[in-house]
Amino acid sequence: MSGVITDRAKVRVYAQRHGIIRMQALDTEESARFIDQLAGEL
Repeated sequence: MSGVITDRAKVRVYAQRHGIIRMQALDTEESARFIDQLAGEL
């Protein structure tokens, strides 16, 4: 799905969800360690 969302209520919900996902995401160094760990298990 692609397109511009102009409905303010929908934009607010998406922005909140995006913020939650960003807060839960690993930082760069944690991501690299996680990838190295998974690669080592192959």
